[in-house]
Amino acid sequence: MGNTLEWHYEKGIKPLLGDAGVLVGKTWQYSIEDNFEADLMYSWTPRLLDEFKTRRGYDPVPYLAALAGEIVDSVGLTDRFLADVRRTVADCAADQHYGRWAELAHADGLKVRAEAGGQHHPRLYSNDGLMNQGRMDVPVAEFWEIELWKENQGAPTDSHPSRC
Repeated sequence: MGNTLEWHYEKGIKPLLGDAGVLVGKTWQYSIEDNFEADLMYSWTPRLLDEFKTRRGYDPVPYLAALAGEIVDSVGLTDRFLADVRRTVADCAADQHYGRWAELAHADGLKVRAEAGGQHHPRLYSNDGLMNQGRMDVPVAEFWEIELWKENQGAPTDSHPSRC
């Protein structure tokens, strides 16, 4: 298994597919994910440096101090590097979670639907909701109108508050 999504699919969905038999794609048409809620940012995997090099075309190692808040060469260069890191993480989430899930499900005769827009703490999460939703057969959304979820505020990285 290459990643957690594949493990989940193999251990969670595949056994159900066997039980459902001829109903797959007919009565059982969709694999569904409600949404992704993390208490902390997702930002690093063992393959991130290689993914970065492949997707952005340069070696990130000389600039890694920027991830610790250091200015590398200039503010402009540091900002561009950090934007490239966020873009890489967003691309990986879209391709290797949502896209891979869709590939697995389609191969088994299912469609996928999810609240794949992700959380929208603009300064905390590297996510591209439109790209994620583009991997879905049925994109689904939700919204929250509470202070914690307002855009462009330095909201903490905790999940929904208990008052929801």
